[in-house]
Amino acid sequence: MRLALFGNGLDLAHGMPTTYNDFRVWMKAWPQTPAINTLLRQINAANDTPWTDFETCLTTTLEAAAVREGDNINVFLGLINSGDHDDLVGYSDPVWTGIEKTRCLLAKLFACWAHQLDPDPAEIHPVAYIETILADVDRIVTFNYTHTLELVYGVDPSRILHIHGDAKSPDDIIFGGPDNQADASTRKERPYELHSKDLNASLHGKFVKRPQLDRFDSWTGPSVAEVQTFGFSFGPSDQVYVESLIRHSSCRTDWRNYYHDERGKRACKTALAKFRGRLLQWVR
Repeated sequence: MRLALFGNGLDLAHGMPTTYNDFRVWMKAWPQTPAINTLLRQINAANDTPWTDFETCLTTTLEAAAVREGDNINVFLGLINSGDHDDLVGYSDPVWTGIEKTRCLLAKLFACWAHQLDPDPAEIHPVAYIETILADVDRIVTFNYTHTLELVYGVDPSRILHIHGDAKSPDDIIFGGPDNQADASTRKERPYELHSKDLNASLHGKFVKRPQLDRFDSWTGPSVAEVQTFGFSFGPSDQVYVESLIRHSSCRTDWRNYYHDERGKRACKTALAKFRGRLLQWVR
């Protein structure tokens, strides 16, 4: 199987406003209901990393924002930290209600934003080297919600897997961040983690982007002859797919990566450390 994987760099290469910072700007322009104002305050307070890295820090950001949503959260955290767990049940419902409300609101806003991103073919024109990539592969996996490949390049939808859902079906969009539990030793412990591992796991699980590995493996097949990646960040959320392709490749597999800058080049090399085939990289 000859495959192409496209990330957000595809849309950015066509000048489309698809960064997480663009999402923030769009969200600020949304009618400012009390719930949205509260959500914006919480995210801005919880998130001290650049919005360009929003997906990477999304689980941490939303956990902190969601915890602030519970009406009785201060009492709840006080009981946890004091070790007095007998009265926790009485305060748990507001906490979980707040978590779910935060997650649902942000997911709905994100879906609305994605829905209006699709390009106008009259204004955006194909790029020659992307056309070359598309002509050289059997199947495509896009990690974008947009339909740039279909609308601008005329690719038959039957050749494309939108692994995280697409803008035409906002209710099915897969939204979240990476499972960063493994990085717990590198960050400060959060207050609600101090005495309750179960609570932390439940909070964390609300905001993780669950891999769609069965769909991915079924689509890509058991044997990979060639992979081409364009605008693909090789970020933590998607490493599970990269590892799957490595398992299904051989020493005769070629992996061609088109990167934007040296950071992208290094990310690819790190992610493919166990790749047995030939890695070729070009700046785009």
